[in-house]
Amino acid sequence: MPKSKDGQTIYPSIQQGVRKEWRGLQDGTKEWWRDFRRFSNEPPVPGRAILQPTAVRAGERTILKLAFHVGKDGLEPYGHIAVECPLEGLEVYISGKRYRARVPVISAHCSTSPADLDISFSSGIIDIMNRVYSLKEGEVVEILLGDPRESPALMPTIAQEYPFAIALDRSNTGLYSRIAEFPVLEVTGRAKDKYHVVARPLQRVGEPFALLALPIDRYGNPAGEDSGPITVTSSDPTAKLSVQQVTERHQRSKRDLGRGIEGILNQPGVHYITVCDQALGAAGLSNPILVHDGAGEDYNLFFGDIHGHNAHCDGSGSADEYYRWARDVRILDFSALTNHAEEAKRYRVEDFWPIVKEKAAQYRPTAKSLFKPQERGDLIF
Repeated sequence: MPKSKDGQTIYPSIQQGVRKEWRGLQDGTKEWWRDFRRFSNEPPVPGRAILQPTAVRAGERTILKLAFHVGKDGLEPYGHIAVECPLEGLEVYISGKRYRARVPVISAHCSTSPADLDISFSSGIIDIMNRVYSLKEGEVVEILLGDPRESPALMPTIAQEYPFAIALDRSNTGLYSRIAEFPVLEVTGRAKDKYHVVARPLQRVGEPFALLALPIDRYGNPAGEDSGPITVTSSDPTAKLSVQQVTERHQRSKRDLGRGIEGILNQPGVHYITVCDQALGAAGLSNPILVHDGAGEDYNLFFGDIHGHNAHCDGSGSADEYYRWARDVRILDFSALTNHAEEAKRYRVEDFWPIVKEKAAQYRPTAKSLFKPQERGDLIF
C-alpha cells in the first residue's frame, strides 16, 4: 500500500505512472492465470460491470461496450482495471494514429470526470491505468471494443458463453483482486450452412437404424431450428429412408434441434447417406456405414475424444458446455475433460477437480446405450 510521510501520499516509484504489460510465463501458463488462481479464492472488491450487447452471433462484427461502475472504495491515482478479453485482433486506440483497414480498436473514457486513462492490451488482458485523478464511487469507465471511427470488433467463432473476468489494483500495489460478478457474452450460431450427419458405422442388412442430421453454421456451431423440406438419399439405391423433426434430445440441452432419420440399408458394403436442403444449398454427407450380414455382430465401432481442456485450465467454456458440445454437436460416444494438473491452468486443482468428477458422472451414458449398439437410437432421437 502507499505510505504516508508528512501528510503526503508516496507511491512506489517503480510502479507510478507505468502501464501494466501482462506476460506469458513458462510451461504455457500466463501471469494472469497465476493471479487468477490466487484471487479466485479471495474476497471480492467493490465494483460492477455491465456489458452491451450480451448476446451476439458467431463471427459477426459488432461494437461491445463494457461499463465499469466504480465501487465504494474508489480507484486511486495510478490504480488499474484489468479485463480479460476473449476477442482477438484488437489494437489500442491512439489519437492521430492511422490504422489498417478493418482493425478494431480498444478505447476508454470516464463519463463522469476528466480522468486520464492509459490503456494496454497484452496476453489477452486489457489493463487501464487511472492517471492523475482519483475515481470515486459511482463514476463510470466506459470501454469500447471496436470503434465506429475504425472498425467493429470480430466476435468469437465458437458458440458458448465468454466471461469478461475483471480485477482491480485499486491503490497501485501490483496486487489485483477480482470483482464479485463478471459480465458474460453469449455467442450463438449463425444461419444454417450445412448438415452434420451421423450414424452408427456398423449396421446389419435390412434392419432399421437411426441417424441424426444436425444443421450447423459455417463455423460448425448448431444453427438452431431447422424447418423446410429436405431430401435424403443413399448410395444404396434400395434403401428406405424417412425423416422426422427432432425437438427434444435428452431434455437436457439448449441446442437440441435437428432432423431424425430412420434408415434401412439392404445391400452389403460401405454406404453413405446425403441430406440436402436444396432451397438453401445446405447439404451434408454421413460417415461411412458398413452394412453386413451379421458376421461379427458382437463388435462395433465407437468414437470419442479423451483429451479436452476448458476454462479451468488453458481452454475456454464450462464443463457443461464441453460435455454438451461432445454429446449434442460432435455426437461422440464418449468424451473426457482432462485439464492440466501442473502449471498451465487458471484454477487450482483442488478447486476444479470436484467439478470435473461431478460432471463426468452427470454426463455418463448408461451401459445399455454403450454396449447395445442396436439401441443407440435413444441417444440420437
